[in-house]
Amino acid sequence: DFAAVKTLSRNYIFSKKEDVSISDKPKFTTRELEILILAAQGYTSKEIALKKNISIPTVKFHKQNIMSKLNVNNISEAILYAYSHNLF
Repeated sequence: DFAAVKTLSRNYIFSKKEDVSISDKPKFTTRELEILILAAQGYTSKEIALKKNISIPTVKFHKQNIMSKLNVNNISEAILYAYSHNLF
C-alpha cells in the first residue's frame, strides 16, 4: 500500500531531514517529475511507459537523469531523497 510505504519512509527520513533552499533544489523537467511521482506511487517502468505513452527505454532515460541530478544510485534512493527534501 503506497500510503503505508510513504508513512514509513517519512518516519524514517524525517529523523534525518535536511532543509534545502529553493536555489539548491534540483531542476526537474515536467516529465522527470511525472515519472518520479509515478515511481513513488509504485508504478514499474513498463506501467509508467504505458501510462505516459512512451517507451520503456525513455522511462529509464528519465529515471537515469533523475538519479544523476540527485546523485543517488537507484530510483528508490531518489524517491527517499525527494520525500526527505520535500521535492513533491
